[in-house]
Amino acid sequence: MKTKKRTSTGFMIVVYIVCIFLAILSLFPFMIMIV
Repeated sequence: MKTKKRTSTGFMIVVYIVCIFLAILSLFPFMIMIV
């Protein structure tokens, strides 16, 4: 149970980092267009 919760938390962190990375990646060309 403890290991499962730890894996779930680690997975949540990975998903969170990927979401931020994709958001920056999608905003990057838009920022270049403005500048």
